[in-house]
Amino acid sequence: MANSKHLQNEVGVSGTSINFGRIDYEEPNYKLSGKQKLKVFDEMRRTDATVNAALTAIYLPIQQANYDVDPVTDDEADQEAADLAEHCLFEQVKWTKVLG
Repeated sequence: MANSKHLQNEVGVSGTSINFGRIDYEEPNYKLSGKQKLKVFDEMRRTDATVNAALTAIYLPIQQANYDVDPVTDDEADQEAADLAEHCLFEQVKWTKVLG
């Protein structure tokens, strides 16, 4: 206790830095940084039951929702735009395949 002043000094850093208004987080686990993190996340999704359950809890309400496109106004041009968007999303692209 004779020399406790050194305990008041800051030691280390938080790991989060802000560069040009962008928050950069330095991941301590090198496997979760760069492009290899996508492979790790995909493996976790496929093999970890807890991760799979969390993702399912997120996906199911999104997949079960009813989707439609409403025109902004009753104007004929807005109705045509809504019909086109609905056609593109639900007939050409198959929105259900996009979701899951």
